[in-house]
Amino acid sequence: MNPRSRQANIVTQEFEDEVVIYDLETNKAFVLNETCAFVWRNCDGKQEVAEISLNLAQKHRQPVNEDIVWLTIDELKKNNLIENSENLKSRFEGLKRREIIKKIGLSTMIVLPMISIMVAPTSVDAQSGTACIANNNTCIFSNYTQSNCCPGSRCDEASAPPIIGSCMNCFGPNQSFGGTGASIPACDALPTKNLCCNPTGTPMIGSGFCGCP
Repeated sequence: MNPRSRQANIVTQEFEDEVVIYDLETNKAFVLNETCAFVWRNCDGKQEVAEISLNLAQKHRQPVNEDIVWLTIDELKKNNLIENSENLKSRFEGLKRREIIKKIGLSTMIVLPMISIMVAPTSVDAQSGTACIANNNTCIFSNYTQSNCCPGSRCDEASAPPIIGSCMNCFGPNQSFGGTGASIPACDALPTKNLCCNPTGTPMIGSGFCGCP
């Protein structure tokens, strides 16, 4: 069977060399590095692994062992990012990742596949004191909520369409900032701007004042 990347119940954000995939079912965000992103994009259900390997070789202008693609597919399968994974038998059965990397890692200059995972805490986790994310670090954007940021912070969007954001300080109740006629930072702006801790609707008040209800 030709590998086919999952498309249902996910939201993707494309970068030049990476892809961020947010799983709407598990509330997890997966950051695919360059190799993973390339293979995931090429898993269209039409190409065989050999064809994907050839595409990867052409991209990097060097020979590519099919084992790299198979290793990437295994990583995608583990994270439920391949639709027909049950029909794709791994060629590394019984081998640990360390053994696989040792087998192919020294024979290529291509970056080995890696998937980073972020999980947004549930309300129960937040109340139990689960470790939070400090300011200026990556968070899972969810409409300017606290998300997985520490208390007193909110997750601000990093780009559009927003999936991955950055934890930022926020203004508390009954506070406002900005001034009439100036270049005013908006509550719903990018990470260099200020945030309102508890915005309701469009958090702009009057002519340039950003309030926090």
